[in-house]
Amino acid sequence: MFPIMSLDARLVVFVHGYRDDAETWRFVRARLEGMGLATLAIKLCQAGLGQESAQILDHYAMQVLSEIGKVAPTKRFLIVGHSMGAQVAELAASQLPPKRLAGLVLVTPAPLAGYALPEAEYARFAASARQTNPANIEAAWRALSPNAGDAGIAELVRATLNTSEAFALEQLRAWTGGHPAGQMSFPLNVPVLIIAAEQDFFFTKRLIRDTILPRFRNPAFEIIDESGHWAHVENPRLLAMAISRFASRLSVEF
Repeated sequence: MFPIMSLDARLVVFVHGYRDDAETWRFVRARLEGMGLATLAIKLCQAGLGQESAQILDHYAMQVLSEIGKVAPTKRFLIVGHSMGAQVAELAASQLPPKRLAGLVLVTPAPLAGYALPEAEYARFAASARQTNPANIEAAWRALSPNAGDAGIAELVRATLNTSEAFALEQLRAWTGGHPAGQMSFPLNVPVLIIAAEQDFFFTKRLIRDTILPRFRNPAFEIIDESGHWAHVENPRLLAMAISRFASRLSVEF
Protein backbone atom coordinates (compact mmCIF):
# COMPACT_ATOMS: atom_id res chain seq x y z
CA MET A 1 0.00 0.00 0.00
CA PHE A 2 1.46 3.35 -1.05
CA PRO A 3 1.36 6.18 1.56
CA ILE A 4 -1.77 8.30 1.89
CA MET A 5 -2.19 12.00 2.59
CA SER A 6 -4.78 13.51 4.95
CA LEU A 7 -8.14 11.74 4.97
CA ASP A 8 -9.85 15.06 5.65
CA ALA A 9 -9.87 15.53 1.87
CA ARG A 10 -11.89 13.60 -0.69
CA LEU A 11 -10.32 10.18 -1.23
CA VAL A 12 -9.30 8.65 -4.58
CA VAL A 13 -8.12 5.02 -4.53
CA PHE A 14 -5.93 3.64 -7.34
CA VAL A 15 -5.54 0.03 -8.53
CA HIS A 16 -2.66 -0.83 -10.86
CA GLY A 17 -2.62 -3.16 -13.84
CA TYR A 18 -0.52 -5.95 -15.36
CA ARG A 19 3.19 -5.96 -14.36
CA ASP A 20 2.66 -2.55 -12.80
CA ASP A 21 2.56 -1.45 -9.17
CA ALA A 22 1.22 1.21 -6.83
CA GLU A 23 4.17 3.57 -7.23
CA THR A 24 3.63 4.19 -10.94
CA TRP A 25 0.51 6.18 -10.00
CA ARG A 26 2.75 8.78 -8.35
CA PHE A 27 2.67 11.19 -11.32
CA VAL A 28 -1.14 11.33 -11.23
CA ARG A 29 -1.34 11.30 -7.45
CA ALA A 30 0.98 14.28 -7.07
CA ARG A 31 -1.23 16.34 -9.35
CA LEU A 32 -4.45 15.33 -7.61
CA GLU A 33 -2.98 15.94 -4.19
CA GLY A 34 -1.96 19.39 -5.44
CA MET A 35 -5.66 19.94 -6.19
CA GLY A 36 -6.58 19.04 -2.62
CA LEU A 37 -7.59 15.39 -3.01
CA ALA A 38 -6.38 12.56 -0.79
CA THR A 39 -5.02 9.52 -2.63
CA LEU A 40 -4.31 5.89 -1.85
CA ALA A 41 -2.55 3.50 -4.26
CA ILE A 42 -2.83 -0.21 -3.53
CA LYS A 43 -0.18 -2.74 -4.48
CA LEU A 44 -1.66 -6.08 -5.48
CA CYS A 45 -0.05 -9.29 -4.25
CA GLN A 46 0.09 -12.73 -5.81
CA ALA A 47 -3.07 -14.74 -5.17
CA GLY A 48 -1.50 -18.18 -5.53
CA LEU A 49 -0.73 -20.45 -8.46
CA GLY A 50 -3.25 -22.75 -10.08
CA GLN A 51 -6.33 -20.57 -9.69
CA GLU A 52 -8.81 -19.78 -12.45
CA SER A 53 -8.95 -16.23 -13.77
CA ALA A 54 -12.19 -15.35 -11.94
CA GLN A 55 -10.75 -16.60 -8.65
CA ILE A 56 -7.59 -14.57 -9.16
CA LEU A 57 -9.51 -11.38 -9.94
CA ASP A 58 -11.82 -11.94 -6.96
CA HIS A 59 -8.77 -12.37 -4.74
CA TYR A 60 -7.26 -9.12 -6.02
CA ALA A 61 -10.58 -7.32 -5.40
CA MET A 62 -10.59 -8.67 -1.82
CA GLN A 63 -7.09 -7.27 -1.34
CA VAL A 64 -8.28 -3.84 -2.47
CA LEU A 65 -11.27 -3.86 -0.13
CA SER A 66 -9.13 -5.09 2.76
CA GLU A 67 -6.55 -2.32 2.33
CA ILE A 68 -9.23 0.36 2.06
CA GLY A 69 -10.88 -1.05 5.18
CA LYS A 70 -7.64 -0.64 7.13
CA VAL A 71 -7.15 3.00 6.15
CA ALA A 72 -10.65 4.38 5.59
CA PRO A 73 -13.19 1.91 6.99
CA THR A 74 -16.18 4.27 6.80
CA LYS A 75 -15.14 6.93 4.29
CA ARG A 76 -16.80 7.24 0.87
CA PHE A 77 -14.27 7.20 -1.97
CA LEU A 78 -13.72 7.26 -5.72
CA ILE A 79 -11.94 4.18 -7.10
CA VAL A 80 -9.74 4.25 -10.23
CA GLY A 81 -8.37 1.18 -12.00
CA HIS A 82 -6.02 0.86 -14.97
CA SER A 83 -6.15 -2.02 -17.49
CA MET A 84 -6.31 -5.24 -15.43
CA GLY A 85 -6.70 -2.96 -12.43
CA ALA A 86 -9.93 -1.71 -13.98
CA GLN A 87 -11.27 -5.28 -13.86
CA VAL A 88 -10.26 -5.45 -10.20
CA ALA A 89 -11.65 -2.00 -9.35
CA GLU A 90 -15.00 -2.88 -10.92
CA LEU A 91 -15.26 -6.11 -8.94
CA ALA A 92 -14.31 -4.34 -5.72
CA ALA A 93 -16.79 -1.53 -6.40
CA SER A 94 -19.61 -3.98 -7.07
CA GLN A 95 -19.24 -5.37 -3.54
CA LEU A 96 -19.56 -1.99 -1.83
CA PRO A 97 -22.74 -0.44 -0.45
CA PRO A 98 -23.69 2.73 -2.38
CA LYS A 99 -22.95 4.88 0.67
CA ARG A 100 -19.24 3.93 0.40
CA LEU A 101 -18.75 4.38 -3.35
CA ALA A 102 -18.64 7.91 -4.77
CA GLY A 103 -17.82 6.75 -8.29
CA LEU A 104 -15.79 4.44 -10.51
CA VAL A 105 -13.12 5.40 -13.07
CA LEU A 106 -11.81 2.83 -15.56
CA VAL A 107 -8.63 3.86 -17.41
CA THR A 108 -7.86 2.03 -20.67
CA PRO A 109 -9.74 -0.92 -19.15
CA ALA A 110 -9.36 -4.58 -19.94
CA PRO A 111 -12.83 -6.04 -20.54
CA LEU A 112 -14.03 -7.69 -17.34
CA ALA A 113 -15.23 -10.67 -19.39
CA GLY A 114 -11.61 -11.21 -20.43
CA TYR A 115 -9.55 -10.64 -23.54
CA ALA A 116 -8.60 -13.94 -25.13
CA LEU A 117 -5.33 -13.80 -27.04
CA PRO A 118 -4.28 -15.95 -29.99
CA GLU A 119 -1.97 -18.73 -28.85
CA ALA A 120 1.14 -17.16 -30.37
CA GLU A 121 0.46 -13.76 -28.81
CA TYR A 122 -0.22 -15.31 -25.41
CA ALA A 123 3.11 -17.12 -25.72
CA ARG A 124 4.86 -13.80 -26.43
CA PHE A 125 3.32 -12.26 -23.29
CA ALA A 126 4.36 -15.30 -21.27
CA ALA A 127 7.91 -15.07 -22.62
CA SER A 128 8.09 -11.38 -21.70
CA ALA A 129 7.10 -12.30 -18.14
CA ARG A 130 10.33 -14.29 -17.95
CA GLN A 131 12.47 -11.38 -19.15
CA THR A 132 14.80 -10.04 -16.44
CA ASN A 133 17.36 -8.07 -18.45
CA PRO A 134 16.84 -4.36 -17.58
CA ALA A 135 18.10 -3.12 -20.95
CA ASN A 136 15.74 -5.39 -22.85
CA ILE A 137 12.84 -4.42 -20.60
CA GLU A 138 13.60 -0.72 -21.08
CA ALA A 139 13.75 -1.14 -24.86
CA ALA A 140 10.38 -2.89 -24.82
CA TRP A 141 8.81 -0.13 -22.71
CA ARG A 142 10.19 2.60 -24.95
CA ALA A 143 8.58 0.89 -27.93
CA LEU A 144 5.26 0.41 -26.12
CA SER A 145 5.11 3.84 -24.44
CA PRO A 146 6.88 6.42 -26.60
CA ASN A 147 5.18 9.29 -24.73
CA ALA A 148 6.34 8.21 -21.27
CA GLY A 149 9.65 10.09 -21.05
CA ASP A 150 12.68 8.96 -19.10
CA ALA A 151 11.09 9.22 -15.65
CA GLY A 152 8.03 7.29 -16.76
CA ILE A 153 10.08 4.60 -18.45
CA ALA A 154 12.19 4.23 -15.31
CA GLU A 155 9.03 3.67 -13.27
CA LEU A 156 7.70 1.06 -15.68
CA VAL A 157 11.04 -0.79 -15.80
CA ARG A 158 11.27 -0.76 -11.99
CA ALA A 159 7.72 -2.12 -11.63
CA THR A 160 8.37 -4.84 -14.21
CA LEU A 161 11.57 -5.97 -12.51
CA ASN A 162 9.77 -6.06 -9.16
CA THR A 163 7.03 -8.34 -10.53
CA SER A 164 8.05 -11.99 -10.24
CA GLU A 165 7.61 -14.36 -13.16
CA ALA A 166 4.98 -16.35 -11.26
CA PHE A 167 3.02 -13.21 -10.38
CA ALA A 168 3.22 -11.89 -13.95
CA LEU A 169 1.96 -15.19 -15.37
CA GLU A 170 -0.87 -15.23 -12.82
CA GLN A 171 -1.88 -11.70 -13.83
CA LEU A 172 -1.75 -12.72 -17.49
CA ARG A 173 -4.17 -15.57 -16.81
CA ALA A 174 -6.41 -13.17 -14.88
CA TRP A 175 -6.90 -10.39 -17.42
CA THR A 176 -7.07 -12.62 -20.47
CA GLY A 177 -9.47 -15.10 -18.85
CA GLY A 178 -11.64 -12.50 -17.16
CA HIS A 179 -14.64 -12.93 -14.89
CA PRO A 180 -18.26 -14.05 -15.51
CA ALA A 181 -19.51 -10.74 -14.10
CA GLY A 182 -18.22 -9.15 -17.30
CA GLN A 183 -21.04 -10.84 -19.20
CA MET A 184 -23.58 -8.81 -17.22
CA SER A 185 -24.33 -5.14 -16.63
CA PHE A 186 -22.57 -3.41 -13.75
CA PRO A 187 -25.00 -3.83 -10.83
CA LEU A 188 -24.71 -0.42 -9.14
CA ASN A 189 -26.22 2.87 -10.21
CA VAL A 190 -23.23 5.10 -9.44
CA PRO A 191 -21.33 7.65 -11.54
CA VAL A 192 -18.83 6.00 -13.89
CA LEU A 193 -16.09 7.53 -16.04
CA ILE A 194 -14.45 5.38 -18.70
CA ILE A 195 -11.21 6.66 -20.22
CA ALA A 196 -9.59 5.56 -23.47
CA ALA A 197 -6.25 6.71 -24.87
CA GLU A 198 -5.85 8.11 -28.36
CA GLN A 199 -2.82 5.94 -29.15
CA ASP A 200 -3.83 2.78 -27.31
CA PHE A 201 -3.65 0.12 -30.00
CA PHE A 202 -4.44 -2.73 -27.62
CA PHE A 203 -7.64 -1.76 -25.81
CA THR A 204 -8.65 0.67 -28.51
CA LYS A 205 -11.25 3.44 -28.37
CA ARG A 206 -13.55 1.34 -30.53
CA LEU A 207 -13.17 -1.76 -28.34
CA ILE A 208 -13.94 0.26 -25.24
CA ARG A 209 -16.96 1.97 -26.83
CA ASP A 210 -18.36 -1.29 -28.19
CA THR A 211 -17.72 -3.74 -25.36
CA ILE A 212 -17.30 -1.82 -22.12
CA LEU A 213 -19.48 1.31 -22.21
CA PRO A 214 -22.74 -0.64 -22.85
CA ARG A 215 -22.38 -2.48 -19.52
CA PHE A 216 -22.81 0.74 -17.50
CA ARG A 217 -25.68 3.15 -16.98
CA ASN A 218 -24.94 6.49 -18.68
CA PRO A 219 -21.15 6.40 -18.24
CA ALA A 220 -19.06 9.46 -19.02
CA PHE A 221 -16.41 8.82 -21.68
CA GLU A 222 -13.16 10.67 -22.29
CA ILE A 223 -10.14 10.14 -24.53
CA ILE A 224 -6.65 11.12 -23.40
CA ASP A 225 -4.56 12.65 -26.17
CA GLU A 226 -0.85 12.01 -26.67
CA SER A 227 -1.01 8.73 -24.79
CA GLY A 228 -0.99 5.03 -25.35
CA HIS A 229 -2.20 2.33 -22.98
CA TRP A 230 -0.29 3.53 -19.89
CA ALA A 231 -1.96 6.94 -19.65
CA HIS A 232 -1.05 7.37 -15.96
CA VAL A 233 2.61 7.42 -16.98
CA GLU A 234 2.41 8.79 -20.53
CA ASN A 235 0.14 11.77 -19.90
CA PRO A 236 -0.50 12.05 -16.16
CA ARG A 237 -1.44 15.73 -16.42
CA LEU A 238 -4.43 15.11 -18.70
CA LEU A 239 -5.45 12.00 -16.81
CA ALA A 240 -5.36 13.83 -13.47
CA MET A 241 -7.43 16.64 -14.97
CA ALA A 242 -10.03 14.15 -16.24
CA ILE A 243 -10.29 12.48 -12.83
CA SER A 244 -10.50 15.87 -11.08
CA ARG A 245 -13.26 17.10 -13.41
CA PHE A 246 -15.23 13.92 -12.81
CA ALA A 247 -14.80 14.17 -9.04
CA SER A 248 -15.91 17.82 -9.03
CA ARG A 249 -19.14 16.93 -10.86
CA LEU A 250 -20.20 14.21 -8.40
CA SER A 251 -23.37 15.07 -6.54
CA VAL A 252 -22.40 13.07 -3.43
CA GLU A 253 -20.01 14.23 -0.72
CA PHE A 254 -16.89 12.14 -0.25
